[in-house]
Amino acid sequence: MYKVAILDFDGTIVSSLDGIYSAMAETLLHFGYEPPTLDEVRKTVGLTLEESMKRLCKTALTRDTTRQLVEKYRSLHNSSAAPRTQLYEGALQSLMELQAAGIKTIVVSNKGRAGLNQLIDLLGLRDYIDVALSADDVRYRKPDPRLFSEHVLPILADLTSKVVVVGDTESDLLFAKNAGLDS
Repeated sequence: MYKVAILDFDGTIVSSLDGIYSAMAETLLHFGYEPPTLDEVRKTVGLTLEESMKRLCKTALTRDTTRQLVEKYRSLHNSSAAPRTQLYEGALQSLMELQAAGIKTIVVSNKGRAGLNQLIDLLGLRDYIDVALSADDVRYRKPDPRLFSEHVLPILADLTSKVVVVGDTESDLLFAKNAGLDS
């Protein structure tokens, strides 16, 4: 039986595409870029914000430009993305059942700490998530297996725990595969 569930956030626990799309389109328009289509944004969900910007701008970006885009997007998160984010039907019930079964839940997200905390609190998930790791908390990101070995493994009390990764993107599945975990 599994003792730990590593859960993706966007697209797995919450439906956030509408909010991400709104904030992304507003950000790119603000800097004079062509606004992306919903499908283009959908294809970047699960990537880091920096990588998403690079793909959606369809041009080479300097570090400074990428930083400015990311800062603008994050500033819009409260007003554009968060209010449009909703729990998937059954997500809260699933988290409650994992907790009742004694399965530790670890959310691993490429969202920044402030945005992830805001949504966890806004959606009433704080009591059902044991650990939440944001992009700001880790050096390695999915699908790099060092995310597990250097950031997740040290917080597990029982190092022999059976772990499963639950996610919705290729990055999530590759992370599980690369780290030798079930998915």
